[in-house]
Amino acid sequence: MTGQPCKRRAFTLIEILLVVAIISVIAAITVPSFVNSMRGNRLRTSARMVVMMGRYARSMALLKQQEMVIIFDLSTSTLSLHPVRISYVAGTAQSDTERLLHGAVADEDEDSESAEDDSPLLAGLEGEELKRSMEQVSITFVELEGEDGRITDGSCLVRYRSNGTCTPYQVRIEDEHGEAILVKVDMLSSSETEKD
Repeated sequence: MTGQPCKRRAFTLIEILLVVAIISVIAAITVPSFVNSMRGNRLRTSARMVVMMGRYARSMALLKQQEMVIIFDLSTSTLSLHPVRISYVAGTAQSDTERLLHGAVADEDEDSESAEDDSPLLAGLEGEELKRSMEQVSITFVELEGEDGRITDGSCLVRYRSNGTCTPYQVRIEDEHGEAILVKVDMLSSSETEKD
């Protein structure tokens, strides 16, 4: 028996090029939608962060029976939660927000004398309880109901009282491609989001 040459089966060049072409078409279709999905995911995650920070602030204010403040830092797109000290100060021209930002604290003598006036004024932040940063998403404005205008730079404070209420507010966040979400938070931290 003489041996016949063994036939080898292999792919032809045309078959290989056809498979490469099919894979290229599939990649061209799916990669852009994957990138858009990731971009939208960052924006949705940041919107959830704003909502959850408000709910957490309300919960901590109720549990600890202490006022809490969320600071929205528009320049760095960060949110931080702080417990608040309350002092009774009479005859001051500074607003609550100014005193919080500058950390002004009343002297104990002033505190004891003016406590009878029953005019509480926020006197300072105790320490940072929670801080979150947004990645590739910026806070374009924060608007407090009843306040004059939108805050578009610097810092904005949202105060959660010990009874769980806050001043209703809106936060607009935007990614680097111009997509935006508006987060609206009511007095009891119920929130709704909408594409802007």
